[in-house]
Amino acid sequence: MVPESNFSSVLLLRQVLGKGVLKETKSNQEELQKELEERVGNLLSLLFPEGKNLKRKLKDFVDRAVDLANLMTEEKCLFFCDMVSIGQSCNLDEMHPYDQEEGLVKMCMFPVFGLQVRNQNGVTERKVLVKAEVELDASITWTVQQIC
Repeated sequence: MVPESNFSSVLLLRQVLGKGVLKETKSNQEELQKELEERVGNLLSLLFPEGKNLKRKLKDFVDRAVDLANLMTEEKCLFFCDMVSIGQSCNLDEMHPYDQEEGLVKMCMFPVFGLQVRNQNGVTERKVLVKAEVELDASITWTVQQIC
């Protein structure tokens, strides 16, 4: 475990490195974004041949994702993103159930996203920014760990 005084230094170092990486990679981002949009667009057009405005919506989505990634890279904090395991108990602090609020997780449709922060006692905690979207099933009585 990193002491609080060193943890702040680690976060500062992470921020400086992130800004340095962005400075070096920013020039290639536009070209790589266009390549990604084309490749994903071709894939999606196979699934949705009649998709209206698919390319425009995909460009908007990729632009927003890259902007978010750039902002996260420059931040002085640590992020987490986790898919919820099948059979896990529902934690309403980190999960938003799709239709019912009882049972174990049947399927995770969107991951939980947030920050890792240190409290005054030096304990690392998770601060959820976006809850996981999950579907629950009261009939599930097993977990993935029990099967494996």
